[in-house]
Amino acid sequence: DQDRVFTVLGEDLGKAKVAAGIYLSLPGVPFLYYGEEIGMTGSGAHENIRTPMQWTDGLNAGFSTGTPWQAVNGDYLTRNVADFEANPNSLLEWYKKLVHVRNGSSALRRGTHAPLGSSSTPVMAFARSDSLQTLLCLANTSGSTQSGLTVSGLDGVLAQGAHTLVDLLDPSHVMDVAVNPQGEITGLSLDGYGVRTYEVKRVSAVDPGTGDLPRTGLRLEQNHPNPFNPSTTIRYALPERSHVKIGVYDVAGREVALLADGIHEEGPGEVRWNGVDHRGQAMGAGVYFVRLETGHETRLAKMTLVK
Repeated sequence: DQDRVFTVLGEDLGKAKVAAGIYLSLPGVPFLYYGEEIGMTGSGAHENIRTPMQWTDGLNAGFSTGTPWQAVNGDYLTRNVADFEANPNSLLEWYKKLVHVRNGSSALRRGTHAPLGSSSTPVMAFARSDSLQTLLCLANTSGSTQSGLTVSGLDGVLAQGAHTLVDLLDPSHVMDVAVNPQGEITGLSLDGYGVRTYEVKRVSAVDPGTGDLPRTGLRLEQNHPNPFNPSTTIRYALPERSHVKIGVYDVAGREVALLADGIHEEGPGEVRWNGVDHRGQAMGAGVYFVRLETGHETRLAKMTLVK
């Protein structure tokens, strides 16, 4: 029983769109409460946030031909599914686009998450990646355009050099960028309350003709298989000889298994988890997290144990 999101955001369409963009790009399983996709309002007592769904601008908002148990919100004449489906810029159509992109992107559904630095305080930047796809996600939480933006921390995500980015939310938006030796992309711009989900379509090698550059830096790949039962393989790659700790954690953040804790050489490696805890007892079905630590860097991935 919480106030509806659109009410909490002051009924601001821009804020609602960027909030949805962040929510549906982050790890985890998203849940959408009915009416959130059209910005239904409500606060306080539970009956105020459970008013009838606003389908049309007709009788009882198209919810029922009878008398609904709770009165329809007064804004149903202008805020309803039928009208929003006819408006390509509506909140409903934005949610549809976000869901479509998430369903079609393996990195958003099950990939790792790496927070990135941003030269602009209102801009949230992070990368989602798996063995099939790497995405650069940007979200401007302010209503003002952010120009001359620098995104940093990419040395463990994208190789140095030229890349072509395609926004999955707007495939007509294609841009060429370069990752400098400091692991930065500079000169980016983001509209007020803008959200971009860039897919890295190709990587140009520094020496033409040598093909795509491999991804460098600390890597933690998605476990395979996932979901799994009874065991799964976790692959990683180290940019240098390091002390490595790889642990498995439950959703409460408790370490349930330690898979590695020692010095490992540069390059690829892998460990297996057979679904048991420190004491050798089988863990229950559910979501777990594997965390790779090297002293100065950390990578996290989500995995699902099924029975």
